[in-house]
Amino acid sequence: MIDALVEERVARAQAAGEFDDLPGAGKPLALDDDALVPEDLRVAHRILKNAGVLPAHVQALKDIHALAQSIDAGADQPARRKPMARVSLLLERLAQTRAAASGTIHLDESYYRQVMERFLQR
Repeated sequence: MIDALVEERVARAQAAGEFDDLPGAGKPLALDDDALVPEDLRVAHRILKNAGVLPAHVQALKDIHALAQSIDAGADQPARRKPMARVSLLLERLAQTRAAASGTIHLDESYYRQVMERFLQR
């Protein structure tokens, strides 16, 4: 009953041209992609996003990439040991969390072994 009343009033306003000169008319909506974030966490996520803070799994991947570059640059095995240990720790943490909120990252044991073998071969 209320839905029909609202629809009728919106239709009348639209026919009268009340929506014609609204700001942003004809432009795409600026939708934030927070549909996958639980409602009670959206404000906190938006604050962190506006502050430039990356999600933990994205920051971990970024750190792993930077460490991989330092391992590649390391000339000898002792120089690689500390970055390799850090990569191992980050991969373990990443595998444990598995990006539960987004479900976009899945690290299985075989992938972890392949990454570590790659670093050990250099």
